[in-house]
Amino acid sequence: MFKLNAFTFGTDTATLCVYDPAVISHRVDDSVDWWSLPEEELLEVNSGTAFICGLQSDGVYKVILNSSATSTSGGVSALLLVVSGLVYIGAGEDLPGGGRSPNPQSPLLSGRFLKLPSGVYLVSATIADISSIYLSLSRSDGDAKNSFHSQLLLVDAP
Repeated sequence: MFKLNAFTFGTDTATLCVYDPAVISHRVDDSVDWWSLPEEELLEVNSGTAFICGLQSDGVYKVILNSSATSTSGGVSALLLVVSGLVYIGAGEDLPGGGRSPNPQSPLLSGRFLKLPSGVYLVSATIADISSIYLSLSRSDGDAKNSFHSQLLLVDAP
């Protein structure tokens, strides 16, 4: 199902995001950093329009894609709606806002686009090592609704 197996992305906001640009297009005209407000971030994560996850630090991370969900201590998971068949995986600073949205043809993007069939996906992320993240997107039944009370944070397993 995946066209990529692994890639690297850089972040200056210590944030990983996964989203379908068509589903979160309503944020294009918001401020460029709307997602830095916890209540706005949670609104999108809980409505299944974006997977936004804090990382331990800024820097370059390797994302290792896996087609099945992983569940290890320290990992985070949330449901995500995909309607366009195109999902962006990368830095939080690439979320739509400030009149812009990621373009698959842009050489300036830090992350990558992934083609997936439309549907609801369980996005799961775990730390592989200090600069690597295991990420899986697996089909799920039901609505893409989550009920988090605080922001998602990916940390090393205890």
